[in-house]
Amino acid sequence: MSSKLAVKLTEGVLSRVTDVALALILYGFEVGLSGARTTGGVERALDKSQKVLEEINYKSIKRAILELKRKGLVKTVKNSLLEPEITSLGKKRISSLLPFYIKSRPWDGNLYLVTYDIPTKHNADRDTLRRFLKKIGCGLLQESIWITPYNPTKIIQEFVRERGLEGTILVSVLGKGGSIGEMTLVELVEEVYKLSDLNSRYQKFLVDTDSKAIAQEHALFCYLSILEDDPQLPFNLLPEDWVGDKAYRNLKKVLNLQ
Repeated sequence: MSSKLAVKLTEGVLSRVTDVALALILYGFEVGLSGARTTGGVERALDKSQKVLEEINYKSIKRAILELKRKGLVKTVKNSLLEPEITSLGKKRISSLLPFYIKSRPWDGNLYLVTYDIPTKHNADRDTLRRFLKKIGCGLLQESIWITPYNPTKIIQEFVRERGLEGTILVSVLGKGGSIGEMTLVELVEEVYKLSDLNSRYQKFLVDTDSKAIAQEHALFCYLSILEDDPQLPFNLLPEDWVGDKAYRNLKKVLNLQ
């Protein structure tokens, strides 16, 4: 399967068939290896994943699971029809790729500004920093200025030390109820994080899952593609009509998770 096809099938969350297989194992889908010894095992697993994996053939998924085993990311358990089980190394791998819903979001009430001045000769470091800031929940206010309600000081200090960027990044505290210009706190958060657009995607996900218009596997990757763009702000900074938490509950229901 090509990387382009994998991106299409997984809504851009994962780009390798091995990572798709790993995610399915993590979330409890049947992708057993029994077909390697008895007929029909992997085909039956693919039937259950047809909506998302319909273009990934038997050989592709079989090779992917064998590759995961070779790398120690999954193992097979005796007396379980050779159903693969994700290892601690596999969990570490998938946790570096997939976003996870954060149930507890304590907030000290402050807003923080992150500004940087990295020379143009270090464009690679600048691009890495931008990706890093987005990953830790910062939103772009304007060029080289990011904002976040979570104190990023320690994690940015670690990033700076690892890359030798001392003196190029500054973290400032706006203070409780902080604002910029004439925008209120609520307006500022909406402007930076585009929460209305994000909420619309969650609302569509709710409609699709409530109407059972999408299969389990597609629901999983669709949800993860939205969550990947969700900064998971403190709950009291979210709009009253926010449905991100309801979308998470819907996903758990669709996947039969506790």
